[in-house]
Amino acid sequence: MYEYLHASSSTLNSPVVVSEILAMGQTPVDSGQTLYFYEVKPFSKSLLYRIDYADFYEDGFLYVKSIDQMIKTKKYDLVVTKKGGGGFYHFKLLPDYYYQVEEVTIDMPQTDQSWTLILWKPLSK
Repeated sequence: MYEYLHASSSTLNSPVVVSEILAMGQTPVDSGQTLYFYEVKPFSKSLLYRIDYADFYEDGFLYVKSIDQMIKTKKYDLVVTKKGGGGFYHFKLLPDYYYQVEEVTIDMPQTDQSWTLILWKPLSK
């Protein structure tokens, strides 16, 4: 799997590979906590907050929209998803613009989990 990551300059990543994305000097798109940065429960205005809830919501909406647009224009040269879906962007777009090249099962003994990752490459234009 790492050979695909290392050959990529623009990866839409799964949280499972964040540490390798960072080691490569790339910015992760999905840290595994990304959703929590903008999908918070509505809160009322207060002097303690410097930002409005509407701004949080809009930032998240625009972030997802930008990822969807990157998928549609095939700007990612590699996409890594968890089998069965997941993620906060519209991963159901992928089969229209990308094809599956490999499935890799990753064991995560610290969490007693095992994830099957699907690696996607852009369809020919």
